Amino acid sequence: MASLLKNIFRQKYSTAHLFAVLPVLGGLCPSSSKNDKEALHNNNKTPPKDRFSERNANGRFGHSKKKDFAARNEGKNKWAAKRKLNFSADTENIPAKRQTRNSAFNTNFGTRIIDLDVFQNNIEKCINCNSGPLSLTKCKKEQHLGLASIFMIQCPKCGNINHVKTSSEHRTGKRGPKSFDINSRIVLGCLHAGIGQTHINNLLATTNIPGLTNNTFKHREREVGLAVEKVAKKSCKQVINDEKIIALSNGIQSDENKLLPVACSFDMGWQKRGKGHNSNTGQAAVMSMTSGKVMDYTTRVKTCRYCDYAKAKNIAVKSHDCRKNHSASSKAMEPDSAVEMFNNAL
Repeated sequence: MASLLKNIFRQKYSTAHLFAVLPVLGGLCPSSSKNDKEALHNNNKTPPKDRFSERNANGRFGHSKKKDFAARNEGKNKWAAKRKLNFSADTENIPAKRQTRNSAFNTNFGTRIIDLDVFQNNIEKCINCNSGPLSLTKCKKEQHLGLASIFMIQCPKCGNINHVKTSSEHRTGKRGPKSFDINSRIVLGCLHAGIGQTHINNLLATTNIPGLTNNTFKHREREVGLAVEKVAKKSCKQVINDEKIIALSNGIQSDENKLLPVACSFDMGWQKRGKGHNSNTGQAAVMSMTSGKVMDYTTRVKTCRYCDYAKAKNIAVKSHDCRKNHSASSKAMEPDSAVEMFNNAL
């Protein structure tokens, strides 16, 4: 290989230029002198390390040793503080990352939803010395419970701490603390609007109102759901009675079983799309062709988290509102639901 390269370059280049060109080819041609060998060796050396001082041993660019971590943490803490309601550019106390149920807030910042009648009655006078009215400027702490709040206001005369609530309460169980009406109403509004916890919290955050936690929203959703189901069942029975009256007024006669034929439409939907027919839940409804109102509805559920957990752990199932009512295929939900609803109309 070396002799071949010599013959090629000898025709156009002199011996002096030979070793100036051959090192570019990787030093394949041996040199005839000691100085030329040293020059060839120097030309084939790897680049000095200081040219790539930012690379690590693997050849990747590493982080610089001189990083201003204090400035980065300061900016991070400021950004976390801006997300809280009690942020102040002059304060050095950064609030907690997550606001819990018993957290204390500075009432000088943020927006609250207040029931005027309840708030006026609670702030009218002190429960200890009957002097009043109480002032929010004497508020020592605020307890945040969903959209409701409890202000701890000190009486300027006797120094007693009064717990002033911003919403009325109602009993949801046999024991435990009462629930605030505003939390139940906001969850009912979410069900009516077809939105969830994330959507309502985005709206509340835009208006600078403390949002709802996951536990609060889920508890109120279960409470409101039972009431909505009772009203829906009552409404369906009323629609069926109205359809019977309309059918009789139109001259339709009942058969030997005293049943009136009523024109209706039936359909079912599943939460999971696709041709696999493997959805765990489904809902069906029967609607009147005359008025377009819902005459009856039902749901099919194949799984229950409480039951599945107890079965996996081989323990007894605790008392809960189990909605599992289907064990066959998801495709079989439709005929099963149709039979149930038409039997209910008999």
